Amino acid sequence: LDGLLLERLQAKFNRDFDAADRLRDTLRSAGIFVNDKDRTYEVRAPRQPRPPRSATQHEPTTHDYTRYDDGAVLLSPDDQRTLDGLLLERLRAKFQRDFDRADALREALKQHNVFINDGERTYQVRAPRAPRPPRESNDGPSTHDYRRGDDGSIFLSPEQQALVDGLLLERLRAKFKRDFDSADALRETLKQHDVFVDDRERTYEVRAPRASPGRQNEPERDYARDENDASGVVLAPADEAQLAARLAARRAAKRIRDYSSADAIRSELDGVATACGCRLLIDDKKLTYRFELGTTRRVARRTDDADDGGHGYRREDDGCRLRDDIAAIDALLNERVRAKRCRDFHKADELRTELRNLGVFVDDKKRTFYCREKPDEAGDYPDDGATRVWELVKPKNDRAGLGRAGGGKYGRVPPPPTGPMQFVRSSSPSADALPPADDYKHIGGPLDLDAPLKRARDRSRSRSPPPPRRSRASRGV
Repeated sequence: LDGLLLERLQAKFNRDFDAADRLRDTLRSAGIFVNDKDRTYEVRAPRQPRPPRSATQHEPTTHDYTRYDDGAVLLSPDDQRTLDGLLLERLRAKFQRDFDRADALREALKQHNVFINDGERTYQVRAPRAPRPPRESNDGPSTHDYRRGDDGSIFLSPEQQALVDGLLLERLRAKFKRDFDSADALRETLKQHDVFVDDRERTYEVRAPRASPGRQNEPERDYARDENDASGVVLAPADEAQLAARLAARRAAKRIRDYSSADAIRSELDGVATACGCRLLIDDKKLTYRFELGTTRRVARRTDDADDGGHGYRREDDGCRLRDDIAAIDALLNERVRAKRCRDFHKADELRTELRNLGVFVDDKKRTFYCREKPDEAGDYPDDGATRVWELVKPKNDRAGLGRAGGGKYGRVPPPPTGPMQFVRSSSPSADALPPADDYKHIGGPLDLDAPLKRARDRSRSRSPPPPRRSRASRGV
């Protein structure tokens, strides 16, 4: 024993804990239990092995359940013996840990109206419940409980009253069966017969049928020229038909809430009218149109020195008065407005960049624009790296000068398949009086949209790199 204890101590000193545990188990199998904390050991007598348990040893011979009810249900001696046998068999099944059979016997006793309480060791014998009578097929109520809630000014014949009562009863039965789709369909049927049901008040009203509007049965009218049009503008029959078709397409676009296409068609017609030296006035309510001499349009919040040129943008400073290309700037602004109305945002961004290259900056939020000095026709930056004046006043929200590329979709209503319309007016200036819209397009070579990004990238590369970040160890953390 001392040799085993010494060998275990040496194993622990050498940190061979596996060998120390094996020696402890060897000592424990010999009845010697070591307490390392108190540095003691005990020698105990070995336990005697238990004899094998027999299958019928200590099994109960009787159950210990007592009856706990009012005794209203009498049991014959044979029924009582059968009940005691089932209770004893269930108790033995639980003793043998055969709980499945014990649960099956419990359910068998329940079917014989015997209910067991294992916690209180009691059982109850209850009277069998009388079987419920079979439920008769019920389609719902036989009559409805709706009453008429109007003044009775509309008389219903007995046949009409029977029809209304039948529909109300059928709808009530559909709701009783939870067939709400059929109930809603019957409600719509009653509405078509001018019978309106109030389920909360349990009433119904019979109303006079509404007079159908006269326009409902009339064919859809086309746009026609106003009879009071005294502008003197003459339209060819083909151009007049094409104008009526474009106006009908605009009305169709507004009906399906495609306002972008409707605005695009309106801008297209305004551009044709402006090129011909007149204005097109449309009355959507009367489905008429007329012409007016001159191309001046009223703009909201317009000042005396504001000349929007039909595009709706107001000049912000007097820099544009020193320019000799205001007509071309107005044409570019008009073209950009039409591109935005057609949702061609990519083209609108290109026109904005082209205006910036011309020294014209647009503020879409304030609907204003301002001009700087007219650039040289060299088109690009000089070799000395000097910055243009208009590069210093770029908006902060778009420093690179590029916008998002739009889809360029015209909308649901396609453009006219034929050529452009021409409005001819007697004693009116020709269409060539206005300057073309592309006087200053691509000055100095093709337009390079990536040039601002390239310059910004070159400036970022020319800067000195940031100092290296110190690690936590070098900072003494």
